Amino acid sequence: MRICFVGHQASKEGAGRFMLDQIDYLLQHDVTVFAIVPEWGPLCDELVQRRVEIAVVPNALWNIPGGLKARDYEEAVVASRGMAGLFRQWAIDVVYTETSVVIAGALGAALAALPHVWHLHEFSYNPRAIEMALPRDTLARLMDLTSNFVFFNSKAVAREWDGLLPESKTRVVYNWTSFPADEGSAPGNGHVRSLFKETTFVATIVGSIVPFKRQMDAIRAVGCLVREGVDIGLLVVGPPLHEPYYNSLVKLVDENGWRAIVRFAGYTENARQLMRESDVTLVCSDSESFGRVTIESMAQGTPVIGADFGGTSEIIADGVDGLLFPPGDVACLTQRLRSLIEEPNLRLHLSRGATETAKRFCDAEAVMAPVVELLQGLRGKSNPSWPLASFIESGLSTFGAPDAIVSRTSMRHMARGLVKRVIRRIW
Repeated sequence: MRICFVGHQASKEGAGRFMLDQIDYLLQHDVTVFAIVPEWGPLCDELVQRRVEIAVVPNALWNIPGGLKARDYEEAVVASRGMAGLFRQWAIDVVYTETSVVIAGALGAALAALPHVWHLHEFSYNPRAIEMALPRDTLARLMDLTSNFVFFNSKAVAREWDGLLPESKTRVVYNWTSFPADEGSAPGNGHVRSLFKETTFVATIVGSIVPFKRQMDAIRAVGCLVREGVDIGLLVVGPPLHEPYYNSLVKLVDENGWRAIVRFAGYTENARQLMRESDVTLVCSDSESFGRVTIESMAQGTPVIGADFGGTSEIIADGVDGLLFPPGDVACLTQRLRSLIEEPNLRLHLSRGATETAKRFCDAEAVMAPVVELLQGLRGKSNPSWPLASFIESGLSTFGAPDAIVSRTSMRHMARGLVKRVIRRIW
């Protein structure tokens, strides 16, 4: 079987990391894997190490504020035509789009008459995080029209599409992680402890520094405890992808003289080790679709205090394997932190519970065996939208072969005409 993954980014975060996990599994099961990404980046380096053939095809994200412009249709057409040509060249059996925020892979699969899977790793209609430019019912129709299956990375994400997609086409496919070789007891290299005093209770928050991850809540909660005289430190791990928000965090820290208390570690490859060395991991995001950091921390035996929303509350059982708090409620988060500091037995209880819960999310075979069975069943089948795609392809043929380079003027005219009418027809 030959599968091509289509991603929306070239960084090793979220869907990109899950794609690598899937590829590792598939390569061990005699599947030939290809990948298409919009630019070169760290994810590509990992793919090269795995000897996965890669193509860089720029394509627009369709979560654009203010609606779609003509150029967005144009870029989608250019990308989908290019991808269709690659699918044919590579003799792909199944196309697998690893996100909801790009549509070129789905359109390319339709043009090539190939079965397509759409895997959603995000809430698609959250104004605080990702909000698609197409209305929800329109995108649902497009997914239904161009996909043989639609996967969700949590039941919480699946609920966003209740009643909009046929149940026969949908599945929940969780992420998974793995325990350290010795089941989570391996000592770290002491990096976290080197940043704080030996007696300091250390909380760590891991994730890209963007507003919906709500690192500000973690800093404010730790600051409240510091004012009470509590010996606590916070390690903020993740790349600063939203510069104004990152600057606001740094300003808060500087204004309060917390440089020795709140440490910014930036992006790191060893986030699991940092969580293993910490006393607790904080997940403050109010838009977490699954919670990979949550299960990775649990697998290290480090309990999580998480915002009671989406995938986080789907994983954590409050008081059993972690603690929950209402999203954005800094006072409650502060109280939850205080309880762990003051009650070592509670921390030990939650650590044991976390380790047991993580085992449910550490079995690649349990996740991927049903997925591979579904993918194998798609070999030789066509894309559900092939009749419509055949009509589109006949219109595109006037502009040259499927993978031909078309002038910008002609492509703009085509995008505004044929494809825009088709999308609006779905609308």
